[in-house]
Order: sequence, then C-alpha cells, then structure tokens
Amino acid sequence: HAALREAGHDPDDFKVTLMLHTYLGQDRDAVREIAREPMKDYLRSAAGLIKQYAWAFPAFKRPKGVNNPFQLDLGSLEADELEAILDFAFLRYFDDSGLFGTI
Repeated sequence: HAALREAGHDPDDFKVTLMLHTYLGQDRDAVREIAREPMKDYLRSAAGLIKQYAWAFPAFKRPKGVNNPFQLDLGSLEADELEAILDFAFLRYFDDSGLFGTI
C-alpha cells in the first residue's frame, strides 16, 4: 500500500495479492518433513529457481567455463549434487522465503 501511495495511487482502489509457498501445522519439525519432498519436487521442476543457490552450497564446485549459475546445465550434475542443491534450496525456502511452520 505504501508503494501505491508513493506512486500517487489510492490504495483503496487496488487489491494487493501475495503468492507465497505455505504449509502450516502443529509442529515446525513435522511441517518441515511433510513439506520437504513436495517442495523439492516443485523446485526440481522449476530448475531456474534452484540455479541461484548452486554456488551458495559450499560442497558444490563451479564447473569450468560456467560464469554464472544460470548457465549451469542441471542435467550434468551427479544425482547427489542435485539432491544437495535441492535440500539447500528447500531449507532456504522453508526458513526465509515461504510461510512454513506453526500458526
């Protein structure tokens, strides 16, 4: 609403919508385990979303000749490398970029 006001618009004339990955339950640890595989499946299907995390994972080595993560061919990764990136990306979403946990 503040951005609308700053741009000279009346916030009452607009509806602000937010799309956020969400899963809530009674126990944060249980929610993490319930959400883990479905979220990793989603990330696997949306490969561009995980490429940004590839080199943030310390065990992942930058391939020779690849200057940025978006040039990375995920098909060239070993299965354990891809799983490590997916796990890291999931935890980033779980902890920082989604609404997961308890009420």
